[in-house]
Amino acid sequence: MSTTKQAKYANISISYIYLFASLLSLFLSWLWLSYDQPINIDGILYLRVAKTFLHHGFNAAAHTYSWPFFSIMIAYISKLSHLSLLTSAHLLVSFFYVLIVIGFMNLVKTMGGNKQTIVIAALVVLFFPTLAHERAFIYRDFGYYAFALFALAALIQYDRYNKTTHALLWGIYISIATLFRIEGVIFFLFAPLLLLFNSRLSWIEKIVIYCKANIILLIAAIIFVYLRKFGNTTSHSLTLMQLLSNVASVFSSTQIKLHSFIQVIKHNFNTFIGQNAKLILFGGMFAIFFMAFLATLTAVLALLALIFWLKIKFNFAAKTRKHIYAFIVLNLIILTAFLLQTFFLIPRYMMFLGLIILTIIPFGIENILNRWDILVNKTWQNILLKTLFVLVALNLLISSAVHIGADKSYIIKSGKWLNAHTSTKDRFYINAPRIAFYSQRQNANPYIYGASFSYQNLEKINSAQYDFYVLQVNHHNVQAAKN
Repeated sequence: MSTTKQAKYANISISYIYLFASLLSLFLSWLWLSYDQPINIDGILYLRVAKTFLHHGFNAAAHTYSWPFFSIMIAYISKLSHLSLLTSAHLLVSFFYVLIVIGFMNLVKTMGGNKQTIVIAALVVLFFPTLAHERAFIYRDFGYYAFALFALAALIQYDRYNKTTHALLWGIYISIATLFRIEGVIFFLFAPLLLLFNSRLSWIEKIVIYCKANIILLIAAIIFVYLRKFGNTTSHSLTLMQLLSNVASVFSSTQIKLHSFIQVIKHNFNTFIGQNAKLILFGGMFAIFFMAFLATLTAVLALLALIFWLKIKFNFAAKTRKHIYAFIVLNLIILTAFLLQTFFLIPRYMMFLGLIILTIIPFGIENILNRWDILVNKTWQNILLKTLFVLVALNLLISSAVHIGADKSYIIKSGKWLNAHTSTKDRFYINAPRIAFYSQRQNANPYIYGASFSYQNLEKINSAQYDFYVLQVNHHNVQAAKN
């Protein structure tokens, strides 16, 4: 970095940078909530589980949803603050967004970033469009992203300094991340294995370092075994054993699904396609993965990340690189396993992978800024690149701060109108979970979570059962009705 740029950031405390980024994150969350768009359907499920926990306890909540810890947090915030479950959920999600921003900046700092790099990192994560678009939604994933980022930074620091504090932080952070998504177990089990690959240490030293990294996991295993043997934890043990059994069955079910898809291709297409069924199947899956990845990063950030990873040389320490690459590989394995199971991916599932890959962008931008006079030695190049930079920055800013797309506030208005103008004694058939949620008539209808609506369903319903039909339809439903 040049002397002038060093002086520019020398008097700025890192704490102030974190504080400003946190306040800006809270402002962006408020901005997205002010657009008054309905929450996601998954959010309705989490709120229902939180309500179940408040009224019936943990077992009932776990029966409603097998991994209820996010909902339990919402429930406790609501109980302590006397706010509604919906408001409590939005507060929790906004807090997690602050942690994601700080976690991303902290990871960049751990990788070797200086104050200038950290400032750029703050701007990159704050104006990451795909992440910003989810601010008004309620997902458990946000807690997972935040604490997994902190966990990765702690693991790098532990490998670098061999301090027990960092080992404990790694265990605590990845444990909390796992409370939001079970995928955290994969990182818990396999990420520390790289600590064993240090030629400078004896095997005894390697084992000690590895065990220290897994101290939280070892304590949890001891407690579970003890409670399993001596405590009255039958229901919890059964839930955990069922979960482990489901994880173990993934490989066999995946093999069965792949075989059935290959057979379908062979029997329903011509000879050439049938003979290349495996190639076509996996080619299609790769296309799904690539499109989801591109949708996650956006074309601009994906191109920048690719250029910086491939073309610009950085002096990352080996102990930093190996853990970054390990987390990328483990993410790819998790996503591939999910893709093999479901044959679809959405950007939200790839967000953590995207955040890790984006950590290179602050270093790349800093590298360009520091070498600007060398890289750009002609006036027209200077003007062109600055114009391009401004256009890209405006694109990311607008995409991250402005709601672009269909206005769905009518869902909230419809639900609230129903709540105000009908009686709780009225009998409803509602095919839209979000309208049912905002009308507070969630128990008054037989809608199926995630089911698509068709007019043929109405023909099977006894009209005497309901006083009102509340239907959310689209142009496909209307066209089907005309036909």
